[in-house]
Amino acid sequence: MRPDRPSTDDEDLARVALRMGLVDADALRAALAAPSDRGLLDRLQAAGRLSGEQAELCRRAHAFTTFRAQDLRDAEPLVRQHAVPDEAVRRLLEYQKQRFLKVGERLSLVDLLRREQLLPEQTPPSAPRPTPAARPAAEVDPGDADPAAARARDGFVDPTIVVTEDRLQAIITRPAHGRLSPRAIRRQLEHRHIQFGVVDDATLWRWCAGDAPTLVVAQGAAAEPSIDGYVEYHFDTAPLQMGTARDDGTLDFAEKGEVPVVPADTLL
Repeated sequence: MRPDRPSTDDEDLARVALRMGLVDADALRAALAAPSDRGLLDRLQAAGRLSGEQAELCRRAHAFTTFRAQDLRDAEPLVRQHAVPDEAVRRLLEYQKQRFLKVGERLSLVDLLRREQLLPEQTPPSAPRPTPAARPAAEVDPGDADPAAARARDGFVDPTIVVTEDRLQAIITRPAHGRLSPRAIRRQLEHRHIQFGVVDDATLWRWCAGDAPTLVVAQGAAAEPSIDGYVEYHFDTAPLQMGTARDDGTLDFAEKGEVPVVPADTLL
């Protein structure tokens, strides 16, 4: 038996489809009013108003709305506590949305922020990590207090950057195991004093999230040949302070500490 009014899911899907511009309002009203036991998207497909790909995109967009609302509630306390920049949050939210809509991947904002080391690698306050039992001092791992060791345990690795022999390119290679973060790459570039022709943050982030094996992280410019310079010599000798004239016609300025000897017939 068909319900008297469309289901809540159908109404939500109708709003999503309309907002995304997949169908017009008249087609939606007709599909919602048509007597059928099938869902709204199936009815639109049967009427030729929606393709299978568009229907799947609409379902993902509808699911993403629910996912995003809960994800923001989970991330908001940590974002405020650690003063994460708004621009970084907006960029990661857009990436999260694209991955969800394109391939259905559910990436939480907290995980994305930790991947870029904008949040500490620890359990959120809402779900505290159980306190481990005390261990004898002799069994304590020295790496427990080492930030680099902590990053390694959490799957992050320090980047390795190679500079070519002509010093015009700095190339980073993806490690066989572990993850990289743009902030770690930036720190390594600063440590190596690589500062010219460095790629922007968006390029770094896309490369870290992708699977390309290498990235030219900095690109210099070769020196260009210039025009040969020349030097003009100006002898500023006050009037009546001529050098000593010799019998061979040369002028001797040695006494004045300037030019020791000027050959004959030389224009001063």
